Amino acid sequence: AYLDSHSFDLDAAAAMLDAAGGPRQAVAGVGDEPGAIEILQIIQADLDKIGFELTIEPMEQTRFLDALIASELQCAIGAQPNNLQSPSLISRPRQMLASADNVIMRDAVPDAYIQAVAAARTAVTPQAQEAAYAQLNEVLVDEAWAVGVATRPSLFALDEQVDGLTTDPRDWIVLADTQHA
Repeated sequence: AYLDSHSFDLDAAAAMLDAAGGPRQAVAGVGDEPGAIEILQIIQADLDKIGFELTIEPMEQTRFLDALIASELQCAIGAQPNNLQSPSLISRPRQMLASADNVIMRDAVPDAYIQAVAAARTAVTPQAQEAAYAQLNEVLVDEAWAVGVATRPSLFALDEQVDGLTTDPRDWIVLADTQHA
């Protein structure tokens, strides 16, 4: 829904960077998540085109998580288990998405986000849910933190005689109909 209004536009990004007048470099911490370095390399190449230097700092996973939770990283990429896939998953209290005790923003969580999460948690009717989820989606895009940049489906290696394994919409494993022939 936001591809038309918020698509990735390097010219717009360059203009925003110029208008902000801030630093033109940052360090991105990354743990050992499969694909994370490759995703950062794609982002790094695009940022380089607009004069922004992104240094990728690979870390051992425990060190990465400690630095992330201690707010020692300028930016980071890491797997979040599909918690950006629906408003109800976003509005659950999680480390980077919490409206209180947020490990990244500390006490500076935007009020618009706090209000949108509260609305998403309390919406009961379909109309209220639709409005609350639209508000939450808009806030996430406008405030732009902990935003999903890529997806990676779960892969499962099974004996060829195992059948019926599926995943749910969150990409979590469902074993209810799994059987061995």
